[in-house]
Order: sequence, then C-alpha cells, then structure tokens
Amino acid sequence: MSPRPEPTWWPAWCKPKRSTARQPLRRIGIAGGDTSRHAAQALQLWGLSYITTICPGVTLSSAHSADPSRHGLELMLKGGQMGGTDLFERLLGTA
Repeated sequence: MSPRPEPTWWPAWCKPKRSTARQPLRRIGIAGGDTSRHAAQALQLWGLSYITTICPGVTLSSAHSADPSRHGLELMLKGGQMGGTDLFERLLGTA
C-alpha cells in the first residue's frame, strides 16, 4: 500500500516531512478532534496502538507507519474538552 499524499492545505510549519527531517520526533500532543484526525492523516499513519491513559478520556498511543521516521512515534490525540489544564505537562512527564 502506498502512502497517502500529504494534504496541500497544511501550512509549511506543520508539514510532518519538514519537522521530522530536521530532528526526529518521539512524542507529539495534538489538541482538537478534527485537527487530530487531519494530523494523523498527514503523518501517513496506518494504525495506532494503546500505550497508556494520560488522564480520563485522553490516551497516549504508538503510531504505525510505513515511514520508519514516524513508526513508533508516540501521539496524544485530544478532542473536545478532554483533559485538564496540566494535560500537556502530563504528556511531557513534568506534572
């Protein structure tokens, strides 16, 4: 299966190919239901595996991709009003 083409409407600063080419990413937190969906598509992921729960309704997952630079990337995809004010600190392990 060939990877999906990258959406053309993404601004240059958030295109995954540009950010992962400069420095490998290990963990990403994305807020917003639609934004999370678009980001997962742009990252050309074919699946996610559960790692742990960060807080009620928000999980940390491991990405599966044909692209080795994205395979194993840890993702927090947060939608709506899920998570508290310290959610991103929890993601980084500083809360």
